[in-house]
Amino acid sequence: MSLPGLLIEYLVSGTLALTWLYQYLPLSASDLQAWHAPLVAALLYVVGMAVDLVAFGALRWPKFKVRAYVARRIGVDAVSARSSGTARLVFIQKSSQTIAAEIAARSSRDRIARGTFVNAVAATVLGAPQMPRFVFFCIAVVALVLWLFSEATSHLYELRAAQILGYKASDA
Repeated sequence: MSLPGLLIEYLVSGTLALTWLYQYLPLSASDLQAWHAPLVAALLYVVGMAVDLVAFGALRWPKFKVRAYVARRIGVDAVSARSSGTARLVFIQKSSQTIAAEIAARSSRDRIARGTFVNAVAATVLGAPQMPRFVFFCIAVVALVLWLFSEATSHLYELRAAQILGYKASDA
């Protein structure tokens, strides 16, 4: 993943966290001055990283289930399906920069979807000023469905690309 991609992903997740964090902040937007902007951006980045870490942990088990389902569905043998995803990605990066860039873009979409899910769950649990919790619950459900879909299609693309490029689990 390129640095600009991660920067945007974490800023998006951090900014979405403002929906539920805003009520706990000691300052209002009108209290901020221009020189605060870099500090706010850095804070949003760190909050976005934290949200992504929570999302990674919370969705780890469903991610493995989705990936196993996709592998079974397209007939990838069990050894290849359970092989190191990192080794597979390194092989793809070495073999085709174009395919590696597409996989990175798909990973970015997946990361934003899972961050949106976690932020919506946090807003549902903690509430947010002027917004019914049911709205955030609906957003959480939609974000989860979108994440499941994007995770499945991203993994399908990665497995198909590895097959076409000739990756073997023993190459790891």
